[in-house]
This record gives sequence, structure tokens and C-alpha cells, in this order.
Amino acid sequence: MDTPEASAPVVFDDSVGKIGVLLRGSIGKGKSKIQNVNLICLYDKKTGKASIEEFRWLGR
Repeated sequence: MDTPEASAPVVFDDSVGKIGVLLRGSIGKGKSKIQNVNLICLYDKKTGKASIEEFRWLGR
């Protein structure tokens, strides 16, 4: 993604220790290959590791 839109960080309490950010944007090059994607990034404050996965809204 060149210029994704990002949500404000969602900071969970310390017992969970995670921060989440929703990302939305397009990937690919050329009009026929462009795909809109929604990603969620979870950051673990304790380990310093992040995970990114694609998600779909319910009903879509």
C-alpha cells in the first residue's frame, strides 16, 4: 500500500497488552490488478512484535 488510511490506535488495557490499528487501501499496479484491502495490525507491547492480517466486514 502506498498511502493507506489508518484508524486511531485502539489501546487495550494492560492485562491484554495489545494495540490495534485498522488499515484500508489499495494494492497492486495497473487498473486490472488493483485490489482494495482492509488490514488489522495488532502490536504486542510486551514482546514488541506486530501481526498484520486481512479482514472483511460482516456481510461483504
